[in-house]
This record gives sequence, C-alpha cells and structure tokens, in this order.
Amino acid sequence: MDPLPIWRVVLPVAIVFLASLVALMRPVRLLRIVVLCILAMSAYGMIHDQFTARLCPEYFTVLHRPITGLSDPTWLGITWGFLGAWWGGLLLGLLAAAAATLGKWPRLGAGDVLILLILLCVATGLSTLATGVVEYISATEASQTVTVAEPYASLIPAPRRASCYAVAYVHRTAYFTALVGGLVLCAWIVFVRYRKHADGPTL
Repeated sequence: MDPLPIWRVVLPVAIVFLASLVALMRPVRLLRIVVLCILAMSAYGMIHDQFTARLCPEYFTVLHRPITGLSDPTWLGITWGFLGAWWGGLLLGLLAAAAATLGKWPRLGAGDVLILLILLCVATGLSTLATGVVEYISATEASQTVTVAEPYASLIPAPRRASCYAVAYVHRTAYFTALVGGLVLCAWIVFVRYRKHADGPTL
C-alpha cells in the first residue's frame, strides 16, 4: 500500500488542538463537551494501541497504510490510536452535546459527562481484553489450519499471525463497544435531564 499522506496525520491533530484551545478560552458548554469526548476517546485509543502495537506491529505497518519513518511500537500506538479514535470522539461529542444541551430541560455540562466517559472507556477496555484473550487462544489453536494470503503471508512473521488475528478482532470489538456504549451514554444523559426536569426546583 502507498504511504499515508502526512496531511492525514497533521490535519486531525491541528483540528483537535485548535478546538481544545477555543474550548479553554471560551466557556461554550456544547463545544467543551465535544472536545472532552474527542480527548477521552483519543486518550483511550492511544493507550489501547500501546498494547496492540506491541502484540503485532504489522497490524499497523502492513494492514494499514504505512506512515513513512514510523515503526517504533510506542509511536505506532500513539499515532494510530489517535487517528483511529479522534473522529469517533467527534461523533460521540456531537451526539452527547446535543443530548446534554438541546431543549428546555436542565442542561448538563462537560463535568457531568466526564464520569460517563470514564465508564465507557472502562467498559470498552474490559470487552476488548476479553475478546483479545479468547481470539488469541482460538487463533493459536488453529494456527496450523489458518491460511494467510499473499502478500500478507510474506510480510507478517508466522509467530505473530495469531497475535495479528487477535488484534484485528480486538479493534473491531473496541469500535462496536464504543458505538453501543456511546448510544447508551447519550440515552442516559437524556434520562438524567428528564429526571432533573421532573423533580423540579428544590428549596
């Protein structure tokens, strides 16, 4: 595959940096929730990929478009963790911000959403850990019968093919869990606002 153009790395970093800067300077509730979600999902992705990049760096260098000069597992994890998660954080942030601020019910702020984001990251981490263990054991047991097509067979060392198989499923599980968990998070935000509205002002 052709190398990933450098602007595909620089542009998202610039967008997130500028959005974070504006959110710090201007107390806009909606923007702060969006930025918080982006930062939370990006941080999770970078931590998550510190493990997967060490289990099978070829998942990022062979099964993804390579980034010129990038082969160290730490930087692979940081770079691809960010690239793979920031846009999901953006989508989640837009939905969560809408759920927290639109309408006449009491609005929620970024601080109210933070604990829900932490729970989402923990749930995603636990589900991906369980998936990784199960899929790695399955791939190891089936290693004699699994066929890897070219050119991947030549590019992924045989001892790491089971790890690559597990890492691929771990990433799919992470995306799926984050998607479902994000929808649950937004639904919970709406529920909390409804309860605040139903309870009414307290003396």
